[in-house]
Amino acid sequence: MKFAKVTWGSSFLRTYKKISRQVPDFDQDFKLFLKEFCQNPLRQKYKFHKLKGQLKGLCAVKIKYDLRLIFEYAGEGIILIDIGKHDEVY
Repeated sequence: MKFAKVTWGSSFLRTYKKISRQVPDFDQDFKLFLKEFCQNPLRQKYKFHKLKGQLKGLCAVKIKYDLRLIFEYAGEGIILIDIGKHDEVY
């Protein structure tokens, strides 16, 4: 499975910009993560899982120790919904 297209919502973009300003090299690290993730999204290190409850229908992966990416499938691609620490996005 590979994702051919990646888009993002306004909430994701706002949070992404905020984290980019606060964390040195985050932009570069995230681009590398996204490239690898799109090639092999089910790789064990990403801890892919479907969400339940209010976030049912969305999926999450681990980017780094305490950083999560929330997304949803959209045809052959994904829509990035949110990014942040575990307690911030769930």
